[in-house]
Amino acid sequence: MGALFDLGLRLTRAGRSLRFGSVVLGCALSVALVTMAWVLPDAMFPPSPDPLETDPRRAPIASLLALITAPVIALLLAVGRMSAEVRDRRLASLMLLGVSRARTLTVAAVENLLPATVGAVAGIGLFGLLRVLTTALARDALAEPIVGGSRTILVAFGVVVVSTVLALAPIRRLAGGPATASEATVTAPSAWRLVPIPLALGLLGAVFATPTDQVTARTDLALFGAAVASALSIALATPWVISGVAGLLVRAPSVSVLMAARSVQTQGPAIARRVTGLGITSFVVLSAAGYLGIHESDPVTSGYVHQAEQGPQEVWIDAPNGESPLDPGLAAQIEAVAGVQGVWHTGTLRSPCSDGEESCSRVFVGTCRDLALLADVSGCSDAQAAWIRPTNVPRHLAAATSPERGTQAALENTRTGEPITLQVPGTMEQDVLASTQRWPRPEQYDLFVPAALAEELKAIDETHLTVVADQGSRVRFDIIGLAERADASVFVPALPAYEQIATLRVVVWSVAAASIAVAALIFALASIDRARHQRRTRARLVAVGVPARLLRSAQALATGTTLAVSLAVALGLGWASVTALAHTAGESQRMVNWTLLAVATAAISASAGALTLLTLPLTRTAVRAEDLRQE
Repeated sequence: MGALFDLGLRLTRAGRSLRFGSVVLGCALSVALVTMAWVLPDAMFPPSPDPLETDPRRAPIASLLALITAPVIALLLAVGRMSAEVRDRRLASLMLLGVSRARTLTVAAVENLLPATVGAVAGIGLFGLLRVLTTALARDALAEPIVGGSRTILVAFGVVVVSTVLALAPIRRLAGGPATASEATVTAPSAWRLVPIPLALGLLGAVFATPTDQVTARTDLALFGAAVASALSIALATPWVISGVAGLLVRAPSVSVLMAARSVQTQGPAIARRVTGLGITSFVVLSAAGYLGIHESDPVTSGYVHQAEQGPQEVWIDAPNGESPLDPGLAAQIEAVAGVQGVWHTGTLRSPCSDGEESCSRVFVGTCRDLALLADVSGCSDAQAAWIRPTNVPRHLAAATSPERGTQAALENTRTGEPITLQVPGTMEQDVLASTQRWPRPEQYDLFVPAALAEELKAIDETHLTVVADQGSRVRFDIIGLAERADASVFVPALPAYEQIATLRVVVWSVAAASIAVAALIFALASIDRARHQRRTRARLVAVGVPARLLRSAQALATGTTLAVSLAVALGLGWASVTALAHTAGESQRMVNWTLLAVATAAISASAGALTLLTLPLTRTAVRAEDLRQE
């Protein structure tokens, strides 16, 4: 056993610093990112023994953070196969010398285990640094300190195991000895690589078959399983698909196309590993953008986001005990705040019916000026009560009730319980479509009661104020400050939904940024490794007079074609996932956050282009005399 361990250590040293450093870096980043994604939901929204008491934002945040595992697995796969050709030839030589498969596996495991363990330990330290930075930058978003604890050790152990298993996977192909590692051998990828695709589509089909009103935790589990299967599909199916494409391209008359196709046929998996991270990241970004877009396009949520970001916004102020009147001067103080459009006391009049009944009228108490802040009305008069007839109503805002409009309205005073018969001589109109210019989902009142008339009926609620103000937190904080000094409580109807969307945006952008960074790292490391491995191949071609320009165009074509296939698979599965997610949300219109998608696309393209330019000098390096002598 000691001899096998020594062989593994020698194989580690023979792999040189690039492979050792890549495995260490990959495992360190994997431990830090996965641990942070696991513990962050607990710090932001601590779980409660009663699921009903747990913050509803916890589930979507945890689901989004779980997406980071997809590029992490791609990173472990990429670094585990760094310098794979040389490593495989050495392991095959051991088997040719009579070393059994089991002992060869032991040598290979030791070779990968050492840098993976070093990387996992470094990852624990990196997580500590990341925890400090996150706490400093997002202190207000954390309800509890970020604690890794035993989960950090568990993730580190899991990363080491996964990295070692991925590094051992190709050993089964080495039974034929070093000849099997020949770079001229055309090996078609196995069709078993396609297994994750029907698995992903089957899980998405199960989600589609679930009625919207019957979505449960099992549905969420199916969506997560589909995401994992989709990521595996991108990584495994790309070499199989590109192999078929290369079989068609070898018949092309162009020499550069022929060379690119031949390169894909002989080294398809190695080329695919270079772009797999970009494909998986595209899937993650599209899924995250769809997740965010679906939440943002929810009719109620979008209305609240409009209030917070574009205005106007409502603020409700109540007496602390709900019975004592508010400070008489509070309304005037708030109205003097810059950005406040209107302040009024609401009424205590309502229809003596249950909401949703056809005879139930929605009553507005205030002045015509107050009503104009909430709805676009015409024909309003502060001298008389009036029915409000909606006109120009969009289909998605069609009123569910249509109360009878006579000359009288039966109301009750909610504070005293006294029934009131109100004379309603007037009629006015509300242009609902025009009202949506200020309020995406405007209030549709049926009855207007002037404030002066409500005062005569003693139906003014002195314990409540409604404030309409411009967008932004500044005016909101000014109002809250005045209310708190008057010992009043404040509620901003739009704020809970807006805070949820704001938190989702931060998490989605963070996941997208981390995924793009990991994909860029995979692309850079794989490009450097491939350039070093191809040195002898370039020497052979240069020796027979092949121009360098032709070599570069063939390399670019092989990489570009593989990247296009990977992106096609990723975007197809990503759009299917977004569609399934929209189905569970009950949305008929599928939407994505196009801003995030555009920025991420630009970042991925820029990263790939910049890294290609940075690694291009490696392919232009003058061929050494030693390379030509070897060939």
